[in-house]
Amino acid sequence: MPLIIQITISEDTERSRRKGQVPGCHIHVDQISPVMAATEAEQMTAEMLLSHGLSLMTPSASFPTPPDATTKKH
Repeated sequence: MPLIIQITISEDTERSRRKGQVPGCHIHVDQISPVMAATEAEQMTAEMLLSHGLSLMTPSASFPTPPDATTKKH
């Protein structure tokens, strides 16, 4: 059964204005099918995005970067 994840990625403009840093991004998991724990879905989403070349400039603690994320093939 394929895993379907719908996400919204938004630029973190507030953080960059406050600290003068390069803007990061917020990743919100909107919908998951089949249903799973939100933290597991966030981790999988972060891994997929990283493996497809999206750079998370300021990953938060809820999106830990696994050591093999940049080389993982799907």
